[in-house]
Amino acid sequence: MKKHKSIQTLIKPPIKTMTHSLIIKKSSTQPISAQAEEFNKLILKIERLKEKKLMKYGELDSCMDYYAREGFQTIKENTETRMTFVNLIFEIYNSELITLQKDKIALADLIFYQMSQIKIFYGLYVPKGYEEFKGKIISIEELKMNGEEIEQIAEMYKEQLDEMGIELDFDIEEWLQSGGSLDEMQERIKHKIYEAEKSNHFRNDSTKKVNTKTKPKSKKQLQVEEVEKNLNNLYRQLARVFHPDLETDESKKEHKQELMKELNNVYKEKNIFAMLQMELRWLAESSDRLVKLPEEKLKIFILSLKEQIKILNAEFNNIHNEARFQILQKVSFPYLCNSLIIFYGEINRITRETNDLDKTIKAIEKGNNKKVIKELLKEIHMASFSMPFGF
Repeated sequence: MKKHKSIQTLIKPPIKTMTHSLIIKKSSTQPISAQAEEFNKLILKIERLKEKKLMKYGELDSCMDYYAREGFQTIKENTETRMTFVNLIFEIYNSELITLQKDKIALADLIFYQMSQIKIFYGLYVPKGYEEFKGKIISIEELKMNGEEIEQIAEMYKEQLDEMGIELDFDIEEWLQSGGSLDEMQERIKHKIYEAEKSNHFRNDSTKKVNTKTKPKSKKQLQVEEVEKNLNNLYRQLARVFHPDLETDESKKEHKQELMKELNNVYKEKNIFAMLQMELRWLAESSDRLVKLPEEKLKIFILSLKEQIKILNAEFNNIHNEARFQILQKVSFPYLCNSLIIFYGEINRITRETNDLDKTIKAIEKGNNKKVIKELLKEIHMASFSMPFGF
């Protein structure tokens, strides 16, 4: 069995960053107010969240590096081994060794299960002969379901999905009747469930009444509007200070252009914290400048910082969904991959499955075929169809 490196050696250390301190310091002559203390706590919380984001990016980047070094090869070996296995089982299926209908159906189920596992990694690696083999197994007559079975399966899935509030973009019954495989249909349903869970767009209860009356704005809504208003005011205020066209000193214009570019970027991102940093960086001419901020200004800053914390939390929780990390979700489908521990464990699980399948292939090829196949069929009949095969 392939040995993987210790997980501690895979994690990238977080990148250290220098931030301008916005902490309001106590004065020997003037203690800080309760609002100033709250302001300080929020600043520290934001700095911790930013560090946490950097660490998460480092962890997921480590996952990507690990995938490039070992993960892709692991998936390639797994899908190629499964392809060898299904070809071997298909030969047995068509041989004189299998005479009972129930045994043929069990082997057919095993073939389709293994094909569905290969398909999971379709966007990452496709083993040679996969498409050709798909055409072969469609011809297995015993796998065709009669109309009553199709109707029962379709109804069962429809009821389950309806309870979850998920609508499919295809008709299950029509899919099966037109020759679509049960495994492919199940994979489409799994993907639909995964997408629904990820986006949290489950349908609301249809019996729930919707109140169409206009409600007065809540305290929270008013606070959000106040933050938005102050964000715009802060932008206009800083634009007047940083705009290069308003600078009469030619030696400072280039620096003002950089500041204006930075301001436009943070305003576009609604990064209130960064805008406050720019303002306070510009205003902090003396060590006690922050202490002299009026309470009304502090109140506005506190509201803005609280909104920024919500934004940072949302960004942190969505890092794993960013486009550059989507490959990690494909490797661990249908599970959520948002840490190196999960990804590392998934690669190890795939490796174990490959080794188990390889042992089964060797046993069938080298052993007494009748005896090995009898044992294999016995295990298949005992196991649920949804359980992983690889003995």
